[in-house]
Amino acid sequence: MRYHLPTLDKKLAKLFAWYTNNYLVDYYPIFIAFPILLTGILGIGFIWINELTLLDARKLYTPTSAPAWKEEKIMRELWPIRFNEFLPERTFEWNRFLYVVVHGRKYPNGTFPNILSDSYLNEIELLERSIAENVSCAMKDKWLTNATANFGSKFYFQDLCLNWYGECYRQTNLIKLLQNRYELEKHGITITYPRANTNGTPLYLAYNIGGVQVDENDTIKSVKGMRLWYFLRFDQPQIDEMAIAWEDAAAKFITDNFANNNSLIEIHIQHSRTIDLGLTRNANRLKPYFTVTIVVLILVSTLNSMEWKFCSGDGMNFVQIDWLRSKPMLAICGVLSSTLAIISAIGVDDMFITVGAWHDAEKIYPGNDYASLKARMINTLSESAVAIFITSFTDVLSFAIGCFTDIIAVRGFCAMTSACMFFTFFYQVFNFFFFYFPYFNLCIKSCYSIKSISYYLFCHLSFFILIA
Repeated sequence: MRYHLPTLDKKLAKLFAWYTNNYLVDYYPIFIAFPILLTGILGIGFIWINELTLLDARKLYTPTSAPAWKEEKIMRELWPIRFNEFLPERTFEWNRFLYVVVHGRKYPNGTFPNILSDSYLNEIELLERSIAENVSCAMKDKWLTNATANFGSKFYFQDLCLNWYGECYRQTNLIKLLQNRYELEKHGITITYPRANTNGTPLYLAYNIGGVQVDENDTIKSVKGMRLWYFLRFDQPQIDEMAIAWEDAAAKFITDNFANNNSLIEIHIQHSRTIDLGLTRNANRLKPYFTVTIVVLILVSTLNSMEWKFCSGDGMNFVQIDWLRSKPMLAICGVLSSTLAIISAIGVDDMFITVGAWHDAEKIYPGNDYASLKARMINTLSESAVAIFITSFTDVLSFAIGCFTDIIAVRGFCAMTSACMFFTFFYQVFNFFFFYFPYFNLCIKSCYSIKSISYYLFCHLSFFILIA
């Protein structure tokens, strides 16, 4: 007893043969307009790309089911941030902030200087005051709400700061404390570490100063670095956007006025979006290489789609191109049709499968008449589209599985790649194959029959105008 197990390839071959015979060849203008029109319609989504872009690395790379989100929610409920009752020691969440690490320039031996001298503290005081008082941003109409109605045309740090009943959290008191430490010690107020003034109200200093050396009774002897904090509100969407704008303005202000032109201190800047912007800059740095990728793909695809012949005569060796069997224009079109879906090598290998199937079909159906060319087209698509469909389908399915993960970055990448591979197949079946339509091939045949270079150029120029 013999069992017959039907295979998918024969069904697909019949399907694509029917599709080519009844639609692709006879109605090829549709396959020119429809993919291009679809690309334009789907491209409208770029209008909202800025609104839909998520740059929060913590949300992108932390699983949505991770216990950290639940713990963060509990902490937010038990230790809420009140913008007018803010102390950094009493909270676990700082959504918007900027802090500056300040230290003296290293000595030739690689050690850091003691910044407790007046020259260093005066520079730090100037830096702290300049950031808080001089950095401003222009007010935008979209930020105008009842909460921001009294801000004026510009807003400063004191307009957005997290504060303690109107007093912004700043390091002015710490700087004054260090500047007057000797005078305070004369009055019995000792500047010890990590807590100062242990006989009275304790001040915790380890949060803001680093590289501290103390003597036997924990009195501060030297300090190598200091952090200047600027905490900003984020309780409303408009306030949050304004805080982001102030962060960027402050970072630029520090870089332009202090970071690169100060002989005493070195300054390092970090804010709430430093990692996010770093990842974005790293991604944007790769964009110019896409142009190189396309150029290389076109060159390699074109050269490999040409039939080269090595000849000799009159005592010379030379190389000729068999223009009858070469299809450089189709190679270019294959890269361009793949580019409609994704700017990479995905789909180019399928283009070579199609070109190879076309060469095989030329041997089976020779001739230049319409019927021969149509039969050649049907054979090409029924042979090559099966391989293209199977490879594309398995790739789409493989990446689609990744969409079930709860890591947003991985889910987005898998969804995008799966969609790109689907549209690569779609464009190759609906867009690339129209480049094979018989009238173009007849034009090529005519070019070689009359051996006219000018007519050859005219045919190819007309073709380029068509696809443009």
